[in-house]
Amino acid sequence: MRFCNTEKHNIPIMKSLLSSVSAVGIRFLGLGSLLGIALSLTGCDGSAPQGTANATNQNQSAAKSATGVTNITMPAVQFVDATQAAGVNFKHTNGASPVKLMPESVGSGVAFIDYNSDGYQDLYFVNSRHWTQQELEEWKNSPWSKAELADFKLNYPGQPLARKIPPLPPRQRVTGVLYQNNKNGTFSDVTKQVGLDIEMFGMGAAVGDYNNDGQADLYITGLYRGYLFENRKGRFHDVTKQTGLESPGWSTSAAWLDYDRDGQLDLFVCHYVKWTPKTDIYYSPDHKRKSYIGPIRYDGERSHLFHNEGNGRFTNVSAKTGIRGYSRIRENDPPGKGLGVAVCDYNNDGWPDLMVANDMVPNFFYENTKKGGFREVGREAGLAYSNEGKHRAGMGVDAADVDENGQPDIVIGNFSKQKLGLYRNYDTVFTDEAIEAGVGEPSHNFLTFGVSFMDYDNDSLLDIFVANGHVQDDIALINKGIEYEERPLLFHNAGNFQFQEVGLQSGPGMHKKTVARGMAYADYDLDGDLDVAISTCGYPATLLRNDGGNKNNAMRLVLEGTKSNRNALDSQIKISVSGRTLYRMIRSGSSYCSANDIPLSIGLGKASKVDKVEITWPSGLKEEFKDEKANQILYLQEGKGIIKRQGFNE
Repeated sequence: MRFCNTEKHNIPIMKSLLSSVSAVGIRFLGLGSLLGIALSLTGCDGSAPQGTANATNQNQSAAKSATGVTNITMPAVQFVDATQAAGVNFKHTNGASPVKLMPESVGSGVAFIDYNSDGYQDLYFVNSRHWTQQELEEWKNSPWSKAELADFKLNYPGQPLARKIPPLPPRQRVTGVLYQNNKNGTFSDVTKQVGLDIEMFGMGAAVGDYNNDGQADLYITGLYRGYLFENRKGRFHDVTKQTGLESPGWSTSAAWLDYDRDGQLDLFVCHYVKWTPKTDIYYSPDHKRKSYIGPIRYDGERSHLFHNEGNGRFTNVSAKTGIRGYSRIRENDPPGKGLGVAVCDYNNDGWPDLMVANDMVPNFFYENTKKGGFREVGREAGLAYSNEGKHRAGMGVDAADVDENGQPDIVIGNFSKQKLGLYRNYDTVFTDEAIEAGVGEPSHNFLTFGVSFMDYDNDSLLDIFVANGHVQDDIALINKGIEYEERPLLFHNAGNFQFQEVGLQSGPGMHKKTVARGMAYADYDLDGDLDVAISTCGYPATLLRNDGGNKNNAMRLVLEGTKSNRNALDSQIKISVSGRTLYRMIRSGSSYCSANDIPLSIGLGKASKVDKVEITWPSGLKEEFKDEKANQILYLQEGKGIIKRQGFNE
């Protein structure tokens, strides 16, 4: 079903209809169905949405096929696997063994971070580790479930009841790796020199200047606890305990934001499920060997929101700010099973909101109350479920304004046979238009973790990059047609909220199959287009260099807050170019357990200049500048405007 153009006068009718239906009704009827009914009441003529109807780029020749899908001539953009040439040789360690403990299957993320403040993005890969003997013994001596007991008696009749730990290779110490950008397309491993040579069962990473000293700090989530590494002139120091950011439990994705706009970065940390080696759940589809099991049979774990007190300390304010799972009545306040988080301003009130992707329970959306807290409105906003009223296995998530109406839309990576979720924002009411937009069917068989909106070809339209990989290494035996190793997907934005999957046309790097987990983007070589790093679960990492995206023009904005937080996170940017208006936001978080480049890269198509850029800082200050030439990096300081200009590299 296609949705017609939704003008402002239609919104009250839709919202009135939705307000008359209970959350239970929304769940089972589906928001897409309700929205379709509402649109029919407006007298809609069934034409395609017009959000970006005038945005067809000069380098595209578009024509409608018999099926109504836009056929386009693609820009010559190729993603080249630059991993080895760039000196990146990281391989993720997930501790995998025949024991098959649940955390082995979820992998880790990747972060771009300019740790030495030279303007070039460095690259950090989060690592997990091998299991300790103590952890394996905990599993070995844990209680037996009825299913495991029955399978043991079936396969080993008459034998004494005992679990066996299979012979494992000698345990090696492993850590995450920080690669310093050499400014020539290559990287060097500086992990030990900078103090990050620390072993942990890591999960995700978030980059932010928590103390406003001008240096990028690094928060790493993980199994059992999190870690905050303060950057002191290019060397990292573990300040987790003194800052109060241990966030005990199983933390996954995290995002920095200034939710109360006091100029200090606060931290939201997603938590997944309650798990220890002792509570690992047995699962065997063939009753012969153990397989990984999903989160359904585990209790969810409460996510955490930490307020920055401005004195080097954080306070856990989760309960008093409305984060789910803290009510005494557990049945009315489930904690979720969070894997991804995205920051956005869905109602354009200038205050950052939070989208949390949950695994096999309803997603959460936290609306900022502007009074120091949040209101969870996932069901009311249409983001909790699919259009069929079902929860899905949400993992990675991102938010950005795709259709140029000034309101962020949301993409969510889901399990295989669940399709991507692509939720279009109709004045704070969302509907999943993945199928109508052309991203549903191509993503049907893929299991998506990392996902981001990014303008890879600089045509000014936001595309979607998708990193895939299954969680069951024996999935081919269980479900034919589904693979463990999967290629990435690339959805090119053709305008009118229509996308075309062009991964196999976009360079040899896009053909590579792996077990991907996190993905992050950055212009690591400062040539004016966005490159991509992909993390994995037990596989080598991948660095994809964008060749050809800079055939279109671009602009890069590096913002520095003074009254606002130093990173200028949550700043709203409005760009006027060639008669159109683009809306962007400086954000932390998004994707899966990963951190994108904080500076903002803006594709301009063939436009030779930007007519106007308007910045609304988190402090409320508004600044604008006009008639700036394309293909340059602009450095802006709050209250002073442009303080430096720099061209892109050739």
